Amino acid sequence: MNTCTSKIVLIASTTLVVVTLLLNLWVFPAIGANKDAAIRAFDMSHLRSIGTASLSYATDHNDQLPNASNILDYAWQLIDAGRLPNDIGIWQSHLDPASYLENCSSASIPKNDPQNSTYLFKSCVAVVLEKLNTKMPVTTPIAWTRGLQSDGTWTTFSPYGSKCGMIVFLDGRVMHYHNLSDNGGQLTRFDGKGKTANIFEALPPGIRVGEYVLTPKEKIEWARANERLQISRALTPQLLLFLAIWIIFTGLSFYRIKKKKGDVLGLFIWACVLTLLLSILTAAT
Repeated sequence: MNTCTSKIVLIASTTLVVVTLLLNLWVFPAIGANKDAAIRAFDMSHLRSIGTASLSYATDHNDQLPNASNILDYAWQLIDAGRLPNDIGIWQSHLDPASYLENCSSASIPKNDPQNSTYLFKSCVAVVLEKLNTKMPVTTPIAWTRGLQSDGTWTTFSPYGSKCGMIVFLDGRVMHYHNLSDNGGQLTRFDGKGKTANIFEALPPGIRVGEYVLTPKEKIEWARANERLQISRALTPQLLLFLAIWIIFTGLSFYRIKKKKGDVLGLFIWACVLTLLLSILTAAT
């Protein structure tokens, strides 16, 4: 291959590099977002299980949902009643910094004294601890994603950051929300006087909620972990490997053209083959 042809191949391959880069800035983050959505769907199923178990518990307790001292006690009331298995995964999310920063290796929930427990149950869920019964309005929340604020948004250190959260209601429905203040409020006030974004206004007055309270250090660390997760969705290992392949190919091509050491077509074919294989592997996973 002569120098002119080699330069044409190099220009074409460089253009392909740019196109590949631009495509993967959208494709790979979308793949990551799809994986996140799949995990959230799994978490939604777990939240529905907690709601269903709570309602089932009420059938044997005069229509009363569990009255608990804290969220650990709540979980164990459902377990002891045979409504939920002792599986800590039901109360955690793989997207929650609490699950991957705290090295939670236990598959079950330790049964400590709820009043004097040194075990910190860092659940991704918040639950209503008292006063709920099945005769209340079906729009009454039972449990929701940890970190929900009174303005209807989730904190940056909640399981999914400030992006979204979920709520399970007394009728067993599980709803996914981005911001509860949309459209004048996504929740129904407990007193029936319109809509609200404040979760506490959708609950009976004076209600207690069981939710893990983060330390100031955890708030900072978990918020940063959520930010790093979003960045990693844009700079995936697959994208970096793509760039490495084409940078090496371009460098070797320039070297061969400059030193007149033959054509670059073989290098171009190898770069295309490696790119194709990587694309197939990425799509498969």
